[in-house]
Amino acid sequence: MGQARLFGSVFAASSIITPFFLGTVAGAIASGRVPLDGTGDRWSSWLNPTSVFGGLIAVGTCAFLAGTFLVADAERSGQHRLAGEIRVRALAVGAITGALVFAALLPLEHDAPTLSDGLEGRAAPLVVVSALAGAATMYLLWRRRYAVARLTAVLAVAAVVSGWGVGQYPWLLVDEVTITDAAGATATLQGLLVAVGLAAVVVVPPLAYLFKAHPVGGVDPPLVCRASRSGGWLPSRQPPSGRSSAAAGPQVPRS
Repeated sequence: MGQARLFGSVFAASSIITPFFLGTVAGAIASGRVPLDGTGDRWSSWLNPTSVFGGLIAVGTCAFLAGTFLVADAERSGQHRLAGEIRVRALAVGAITGALVFAALLPLEHDAPTLSDGLEGRAAPLVVVSALAGAATMYLLWRRRYAVARLTAVLAVAAVVSGWGVGQYPWLLVDEVTITDAAGATATLQGLLVAVGLAAVVVVPPLAYLFKAHPVGGVDPPLVCRASRSGGWLPSRQPPSGRSSAAAGPQVPRS
């Protein structure tokens, strides 16, 4: 039990730290605090409004997306009480993340004007799509339409990520290096494109078959005991809904 709690704590911490610092890095680049020669300030490059908001939004986005998928898995596996708890938390995280996104618009105008101008210009349609998809996901979660909510949640996150990229275009390092300036030789790019295409052909079909053959249930139902022919008890999964758990025998206490 102690080891399980340790692993759970490490996983939970990494699930927060990783997206947060990924967001701070994106914010540092978007605000022009990462020079080409690497001589940026060691602290202000990451501790600034754009980086902090970027990190918080990244954590909220990942948590909202994970909650939307987990609530559907819990509901499908018959864990209705757990699904209800995850649903409430996902709705709360979605509301907080949405508020953070709107709150970040004001400091972006002063701290990251290049990104702000891009979001208000060519990336504006993606911003609208992300807002509509996020609101639709919240509504679907509220109405317990979990399967459809997954699709709108993915659309919302994809629109946020692509909108950030389109808003920052054509800069790789804002106000320092464009994508064209940093691009490799034409032959290198062509070879890389061929390699990616071959990898997609080799990897994607088996991966799709794997998910189709072994759908992810998300939450395992509790173990129960079933009577064996020899008169003993054998551990098994909880019987499907509609069958009495008493008919399956006493439940096995978890260690």
